[in-house]
Amino acid sequence: MSFLIEHWQFTSSQPKRIDAYPEQLQAHHWYHCERNDPDTKAWLRKNHVPKATLEQFITNENRPSFHPLGDDNFLLLLRGINRNHSVVAKEVNSIRILFYHGALITTQTGSNDAVQRLLHSLNKHREPENLAGLVNQIIDNLNQKTDDYNDAIEASLEQQDNLPHSDNKLRMTKNSLLSVRHFLKPQLHAIHDMVTAKPSLIKLRSHQYRYSLNTLIRLNEEIDYFLEEISLHQEENKNLREQKLNQNSYLFTILAAIFLPTTFLTGLFGVNLGGMPGLKSGLSFALFSIILIIIFIIEWLVIKHFGFINKNKDRDN
Repeated sequence: MSFLIEHWQFTSSQPKRIDAYPEQLQAHHWYHCERNDPDTKAWLRKNHVPKATLEQFITNENRPSFHPLGDDNFLLLLRGINRNHSVVAKEVNSIRILFYHGALITTQTGSNDAVQRLLHSLNKHREPENLAGLVNQIIDNLNQKTDDYNDAIEASLEQQDNLPHSDNKLRMTKNSLLSVRHFLKPQLHAIHDMVTAKPSLIKLRSHQYRYSLNTLIRLNEEIDYFLEEISLHQEENKNLREQKLNQNSYLFTILAAIFLPTTFLTGLFGVNLGGMPGLKSGLSFALFSIILIIIFIIEWLVIKHFGFINKNKDRDN
């Protein structure tokens, strides 16, 4: 019986935890199982769960989806952030929900925070009171984890507004958001399909399910907004790099324009085959240096007069 993690009965006014091994599925009971345990599949097959449904329920397919099975039965595949103590969501777990002839069967792999919060509520407050509330609370718990994640992303981006944006950090945050959006968009469609299909279990709390759907819509919109904001920051960083490169190129152009005539003169004197003028005079080098300085000053004043230096300063500002 190691495959069965939790078993609760919802036939009375308060949920009751059952320790006995369940041979048969019973209506108004919740069975929470370990998905990778072979006994889970064998037990469900023993309880005449159709093979096609069982394969969908146990498969490694993690894309969120909703599958109506007829006779008010349905299969709901969900995913959620498990533990995110930082901006980057490293753990994304899946939870499968099968409503079959009045019984609710869920599976997980490893630990799942959404289920742990649900069990805490059952043990402490004896809530939710029925299976409809149980499924709704699982969805709300998954939404809450995503909401916490979005809050962490928002705080991180607000902090970066006052600091230089790190391309590496922006890239990591963007990759994290894309991985969350990868499952959150299909999850929105899955919950929408379930609310639209209106199986009997959902009708009991239709208002609460629509509220959960609206929350999921908001979470998707927030993630889209964060991705757009990060793209703007990345574009801003790119423009700053290009501007700095242009400023450096502009500065080197100005320096080249200043030193080009003086370089020409020194080079001309160096290759003069007829001999350098004033070679026998002791003042020739000093006079030549003074001429170069005068040329340098004249060039500097001309460049400054036409505003080339000021343009470069304006770009820095």
